[in-house]
Amino acid sequence: MRKGFNPTKYRIVLFDQRGCGRSRPHASDPTTEMCHNTTPHLLRDLECLREHLRIDRWLVCGGSWGATLALAYAQSFPHRVSQIVLTSITTSQRSEADWLYKGVAKFFPEEFRAFESAVPVSERGNLLSAYARLMEHPDQEVRSQTANAWCAWEDAVISLEPNAKPNLYSHQPSVDLLAFVRICTHYAANGAWLEEGQLLRNAGKLAGIPGVLIHRARFK
Repeated sequence: MRKGFNPTKYRIVLFDQRGCGRSRPHASDPTTEMCHNTTPHLLRDLECLREHLRIDRWLVCGGSWGATLALAYAQSFPHRVSQIVLTSITTSQRSEADWLYKGVAKFFPEEFRAFESAVPVSERGNLLSAYARLMEHPDQEVRSQTANAWCAWEDAVISLEPNAKPNLYSHQPSVDLLAFVRICTHYAANGAWLEEGQLLRNAGKLAGIPGVLIHRARFK
């Protein structure tokens, strides 16, 4: 991510979201409570980080889920944002999640059947909630199987992208894979703790902040 900015011109600040990377406690640990891992908590984390580093205003950059977080932050603290750069843009609406984890099945029917079959038949009407529940299961094997099924679907969805890497998600170390899926399902099942359409509806709060939207960015 640092490669997107010239270090001689920018002070580059990266952070690991709660529960992943070098953040502790780690979401791969089943004893780690997820009730304190929500979008409002992350927004407060960002403000604490900004204050700790004594940054008055900063350029906010994010891709995919990071684009959602960047928009939510900028709308909550517009006076602290100098510019916005967003890539692979999503606003984490429930309609977007429904497309990604159901609608895309028309292009990958076999892979979707495997994705769907990882949860009980009675819960297939709400796959996101079912996966989130299974990632909280006390049995390590159940959590691992659930995480593998989720990542197999993620791999399928991005497989048609230019220069897509095979098994991009599935090849993660098991600890990171478990944390990734647990966090993803936790946020997706709860609509990222945002009202449907909230970020688009509140776009006016970004007035005056220069921004760039990049459909796709590739850092080599």
